[in-house]
Amino acid sequence: MSAARLLLVHGAFHGPWCWDRLLPELAARDVETTTVELPFTSLEADGETVAAAIEAAGAPVVAVGHSYGGSVITAGAGGGDGRPAAAHLVYLAALVPDPEHPVDLASTPGMSAISANDDGESFIDPDKAIAAFYHRCPPGDAKWAVSRLRPMPFSTLAASGQPGKVAWRTVPSTYVLCSDDQIIAPDDQRRMAAQAGRCVELDADHSPFFSQVEKLADVLADTARRAGA
Repeated sequence: MSAARLLLVHGAFHGPWCWDRLLPELAARDVETTTVELPFTSLEADGETVAAAIEAAGAPVVAVGHSYGGSVITAGAGGGDGRPAAAHLVYLAALVPDPEHPVDLASTPGMSAISANDDGESFIDPDKAIAAFYHRCPPGDAKWAVSRLRPMPFSTLAASGQPGKVAWRTVPSTYVLCSDDQIIAPDDQRRMAAQAGRCVELDADHSPFFSQVEKLADVLADTARRAGA
């Protein structure tokens, strides 16, 4: 059974480096992958990055969005205007925005790590980052990840609930719920997962690409094969 290609879309403050531990596991499962680096200049620009990557793939694509990346695949993976849609969406501890019914996210311990300055830039407090994002991850991976986090405009982050297009309404989807998430509360994830056709739960923090690498690779490889069948 041939597998669809995975398009891995990172979340806020991160970059394609966050998939570095996952990529060898996917390759070992004979799954091809593409990563993108989001510009963070706007949600529309980030969605365009995803749309262009799906078009360039020239084959069925499963778009995987982590955290804020869920809003990005919602905005950019639905096709239209002559462009192909993704074959499947995977929301990984991610936002599933519905402009008609906004999700009121609960305040979580991890959210205190996010701050904004007077210049309209949001960033992660490095002293709080491990507890927020990586508390179940190997310490070396967690420290390395904290050193790679980058700021982004607060306006881009704030727009995550209002995409112009809503891909999950027309593209089949899977939600991967992380049950020990300190950023997006598991109960909020369950409510958003109700929009998806399938839900898989991992015993993981907000960063299963470090904390549950093999199990996440199994889920994604299985989804890619289902989408490619």
